[in-house]
Amino acid sequence: METIMANAIVPHADAKPQILGPKILASDPSPTDEALYIVSVSPSYAINVYEDNYDRAMPGGLNVGDLNFLSPQHDLFRIGYVMSSAGQAFRQKKRCIITERDRAATSLICDSGGYAIAQQTAGIDGYKHRAMILGWMQDHADFAMTLDVPVGPVGKPGYAYKSFKQCLDTTLDHLRYFEEKRGKNSQVCWLNVVQARRPAEGYAWYNAVKHFDFCSGWAIAGAQRKNFNYVLSLILRMLEDGNLQQKRHIHMLGTAELPIACMLTTLQRELNQNGCNLRITYDTASPFKMMAMGNVYTLPNFTADTLKLSAQPAPRSFGSVTSNLDWPWPSPLGDRLQLKDVCVQHNGGSGYYFDKLSYDILAHHNIAALCNGVKMANRVMDVQRTDGAPQLALKLDRAIGAIKAVFKSGGSHDVLAAHSHIFNDLARSSFPMAQTEPDERDEVDPFDVA
Repeated sequence: METIMANAIVPHADAKPQILGPKILASDPSPTDEALYIVSVSPSYAINVYEDNYDRAMPGGLNVGDLNFLSPQHDLFRIGYVMSSAGQAFRQKKRCIITERDRAATSLICDSGGYAIAQQTAGIDGYKHRAMILGWMQDHADFAMTLDVPVGPVGKPGYAYKSFKQCLDTTLDHLRYFEEKRGKNSQVCWLNVVQARRPAEGYAWYNAVKHFDFCSGWAIAGAQRKNFNYVLSLILRMLEDGNLQQKRHIHMLGTAELPIACMLTTLQRELNQNGCNLRITYDTASPFKMMAMGNVYTLPNFTADTLKLSAQPAPRSFGSVTSNLDWPWPSPLGDRLQLKDVCVQHNGGSGYYFDKLSYDILAHHNIAALCNGVKMANRVMDVQRTDGAPQLALKLDRAIGAIKAVFKSGGSHDVLAAHSHIFNDLARSSFPMAQTEPDERDEVDPFDVA
């Protein structure tokens, strides 16, 4: 294996170069050399499943416990990781699959709810409620983001914060509060959030918050999170400052596009080969947002241009209510169902032939389909790079090569600049830059049970 010693990265490191990241869980089934997708779970789903809050029995010879993908007792489909917003959860009095999870077999990452707080639409005040948010995260989370104020909505009508400086200053105050008030014996891995609308803002934000060394990792947020010229430049700055080599974790907020999943896997591998020992995770609430619109993931669509996970409206017609046809799209749950198990006659709550259980079935299917799509995308890119004759996702393949070239150079910003067109080309075709905040957790569930 080619090693890199004479550069600005390795001198800060104690660990020997390796490709594998650390196991988050002792029984971690995920490949430790890959970045890890984590689903941000709807509170109502978590409560529904825990309480068996449905008007009919589970179909397909299953029981409601099979919808609890966190439970080691149910192996229909299981994942060990989940995300929740403490800004929502700290006021939730009902128990759910998150609060009652097996802590030894699962891991919870929390965002602080900073977006909802700053929007002033959820009845939450950052200063009034931050002690309760901090307490909830310390009671329940394994990884948690410090309370931040997103800059994306600055200038939009009704947003409480009027400037980048005001967002940053308030975030710094929250960081000082968390540093002082957190439990000194707490096992929570705190993630310091970097916000940005533009790259220069991200670098300025990072420089302002980087000295809070009680944090054991980073979270990258804001409209630039899919701009890998920015992401890599920020990562290189962290390495040059010695602010990654001893950290445990990086989390990317609000992204799960398959090309980004593969690039984050490459980034994690390169970091760990250059003196780090960390895992990268990333999240979306997409399975639940799609569910709320009655949409489902179907099949991966891998072409020479890109890797995508296709989606379309779920079957929802009156004819499906009595149909014995099998559910068409593969997933551990979907493979057990017929159309009549999903489409039912009911008394309100939806304009389709869906009841509360229907929606949660769709959500479970979507989570499993997305996890499978991510796994398949990583495998495909690894295999074709090993073969040396890529035929799929050629722009992504070049971007993966560009990430490797940056690290092979010892973390040269000039080499990154020389490859910037590759990342720009991929972004234009695969994931146009989002202009909305990634940590927005709008509740779009068709049934409110909280």
